[in-house]
Amino acid sequence: MRIKEFLITRYGPLGYKTKFVLGNFTLFVGKNESGKTLTIEALIKLLLGKNVKDFENIDRVEENPEGYVVLETEQGMEVKLPDKGTLIQVTGLSPTDCRNIFIIRNSDLSLDKEGAFYTEVTDKLMGLRSEEINKIKEKLREIGRITPTGIFRNVGEEKLKERIEKGQRLIEDIDKLHKKIKEEGLEDSELEYVKIAEEIEKLKSELEELEEARKREIYEKAENALKEINEYSKRLKVLERFNEAEWQKWRDHERDIEQYHREKEGALEELQKTEEELQKHENRYAVLKEEFEILEGRKKKLEENIKPELINYEKQKTEFRAWETKNSFWQPLAYASSILLAFSLLGLFFKYSSWMIFLTLVFLLSAVVSWAYSFQFWRKKGHLESLFEKIRLALAELELEGETLEKALAHIQRFEETYLQKNKDKEDMERQKERLENKIEQLRGRIENLEEKIRSVQNVIARIKENSGEETLEGYKKKIEEKKDLETKIKGAERELRSLLGGEAISYWEQAIEELSSYKDKALGRKYDEKEVDHLRRKRQQLEEKLETLEKQREDIKRVMTEIEKRAGEILRSEKYLYCHTLADLEKIKEELQKFIQENETRKNRVLTAIKIWEKIDREEKGKVATLFGEDSLVSKYFAVATEHRYRGVVYHQERGTVEVVREDGARLSPEKLSGGAYDQLYFAIRLALGKKLLASSGGFFILDDPFIKADPYRLKKQLQMVKEMVYEEGWQIIYFTAKGEVEEALREEKEKGEITYFKIEDFSHEEE
Repeated sequence: MRIKEFLITRYGPLGYKTKFVLGNFTLFVGKNESGKTLTIEALIKLLLGKNVKDFENIDRVEENPEGYVVLETEQGMEVKLPDKGTLIQVTGLSPTDCRNIFIIRNSDLSLDKEGAFYTEVTDKLMGLRSEEINKIKEKLREIGRITPTGIFRNVGEEKLKERIEKGQRLIEDIDKLHKKIKEEGLEDSELEYVKIAEEIEKLKSELEELEEARKREIYEKAENALKEINEYSKRLKVLERFNEAEWQKWRDHERDIEQYHREKEGALEELQKTEEELQKHENRYAVLKEEFEILEGRKKKLEENIKPELINYEKQKTEFRAWETKNSFWQPLAYASSILLAFSLLGLFFKYSSWMIFLTLVFLLSAVVSWAYSFQFWRKKGHLESLFEKIRLALAELELEGETLEKALAHIQRFEETYLQKNKDKEDMERQKERLENKIEQLRGRIENLEEKIRSVQNVIARIKENSGEETLEGYKKKIEEKKDLETKIKGAERELRSLLGGEAISYWEQAIEELSSYKDKALGRKYDEKEVDHLRRKRQQLEEKLETLEKQREDIKRVMTEIEKRAGEILRSEKYLYCHTLADLEKIKEELQKFIQENETRKNRVLTAIKIWEKIDREEKGKVATLFGEDSLVSKYFAVATEHRYRGVVYHQERGTVEVVREDGARLSPEKLSGGAYDQLYFAIRLALGKKLLASSGGFFILDDPFIKADPYRLKKQLQMVKEMVYEEGWQIIYFTAKGEVEEALREEKEKGEITYFKIEDFSHEEE
C-alpha cells in the first residue's frame, strides 16, 4: 500500500492547483511559514477523515480540506480517498497505529499511551485476547458491584460501599439500643409517669394558696406606704424653696467675700511697692539715658568722620608699602650714582676724553632718575604721616588716644564695646520699666475685678435671703435638714412600693393596689412563708425534672427508632417498607440488615475469586508483548545499527508498560535518560520495526515531518541511510517533509540522480489567487 498522488485544492489559506505525484522516496522542502505544516495536516485529514483525535493541535484550521489522495495497493488497484472511505477502513489499521507508527508529525517520535499501544499491536500480530479478558473482568466487577481495587463501588445512586458500611454501623446502634432499654428498665416507666403527674398537681394547688396569701400581704403593706407618701408630700411642698445648692452657694459666697477682701488688701500692698520700685527705676534710667546720648554723639562722629579717614589711610598705607620695597633699591642706587658721578667729573677734569664724557652722562642720568624716585617716596611718606596726624587729633577730640594706627584701632574697638554695653543696659532698663508698668496696670485691673466680685456675691446672698425669708445661714440649714428627712421617708416608702409592686409612678402604684384589693379577704388564715414556698417549689421542680426525664427517655427511644427506620429504608431499599415501633420491629430490621450485608459480601468474594483466575490468564497473555522486543528483535537490530552498536538491545518492561535499552556493558536505561538524538533513534527504530510487522506482506508508507531535527550531521546521515534502505531494499514508500537545509544537502546526490521525487513548497505557495 502506497500513496500514488494527492491534491489539496483548499485548506485554510492553503491551496494547490497542481497535484503531487509521489515516488518511492518523495522529499518536500519548505521554509517555516511556507505551508509545509498545513500540507501535512491536510494530508492526514484526507487519509483519516474524522479519526484524527490522536493527533495533538491538528485543528488549527477548523474546516475540512478539499482535495483527494490516491492509494495504490500491492495488486496495482487504486483507491481514491475520501470518496472510498478512509485509510482505517481500507487497511484495518487504527488511528493510534497511524499516529504512533506511520505518521511522524511536528518532529515528535514519541508514542502516545505507550504501554497500551504495545498491547494493542501485540494483540493484532498474535491474536491475543487481552481486551476480551479486560471486558470479562469488568463484567465480573459489574456483577459483584466492586471497584478494580476489590472494594464495593460507591458511585451513582447505588453507593453500595457506603450502604454496607452504614448497615454495619446501624446493626451496632440497634444492639446498643437493646442494651440501653434493658439496663434502664424503660418497660415500666408509664405507671411511674402517671403517679408523678398527680403529685405535681397537688403541689400546684398548695402553692396557689400561698401565692394568694402573699398578694394579700403585699396589698396591706403597699396601702400603708402610699398613705405615708401622701402625708409627707404635703409637708414637703412647704419646704420646696429651700435646697442644698442655694445653701452651699450662700455659704461659699460668704467665704468668697472674705477671700476677695484678703486678696484686695494684698494687691493694694503689692501695687504700692511696685509703684515705688518704678519711680526708682525711672531715676536710674534717666542717668543712663543721658550717658548713652553722649556716647551716641561721639559714635556718630566716629562713624561719619574718623572711620572713612582710617579706611583711606589704610588704603594709602597699603599702596606705600610697594614704594618702600622699590625705595630699598632706588635709594642706594642714588647714593652710588652720585658718588660715581663725582668721580667721573673729577676724572674728566684731569683727563678729557669721550669715554669719560659718556660715563659722566650715564652716571648723571642714573643719579637724576634715582634721586627723583627717592624724592617722590619721601613726599608720599610725608603725606601719609600728615593724614595720620589728622586722624589722631580727631580721636583726641573724642577722648581717644592714637599714637599709632594699632593703638587707634584698639581704642576705637574698646569705645564701640562700651557703646554696645551701654545700649544693652539701656534696653534692659527699658524692658524692666515696661514690665513694672504692665504689672502696675495688671494689679489695678485685679483690684477692680475683686471689687466687682465682692459686689456680685453680695447681690447673690441678698437674693437668696429674699427668696427664702431666712436672714441667717444657720436657719436656712435647719430647713434643709427638715426637707431631707421628709424626702428620705418618702424615698423609703417608694422603695417599699417598688419592691412590692414594681414601677415608678404614684398612678401606677395606685392602680396596682386597686388590682390587689381583690385579695384583701383571701387566705386570711394563712401566712405567707418564703421558706415553705421554696421547699414546695423545689419538690415540684424535682418531680417535674423526673417527669421530664421520663418523657425525654420515651421521646429519645421513639426518635431513635424513627431514625433506625429511616436509615434501614435508605440502606435496604426494599419494596416492602419496614416500620420500627416496637422491640420486635427492631429485631426484624436487624435480621434484614445482616442478610443484606451477607449476600453482598458472598457475591463479592465469588467475583474476586473469578477475577483472580482471569488476571492470571491476562498476565500470561501480556507476557507475549515482550516478543516484539528483546536483543534478537527487529527493534533491537534497527536501534543497534542506528547507534553503531553502542546499544545491543531494546527490551519491554511489562509492569511499567515501557521499553528499556541495553548498553554494551549490560546496563539498562529508560528512554528519558538517553540524549535527544538517541531518543529519536530509539523511537524511529520502534516505528520501523512495528510498521514492518503490521504490514509485512503488503508494505506501506511513512509520512515523516523532520523526524531527525535533534540529530547532529553524522547521526542525520545514519538515520537517512536507514530511511533509504527501507525504500530501496525493503520496498517502503517514504514521504519526507523538511525545513532543514542539512537534509536537502545530505540527499543532494540522490536528487541529482533522480532517485528521489523532489518538491519545493515555495513553488506552489502562490498558486491560489
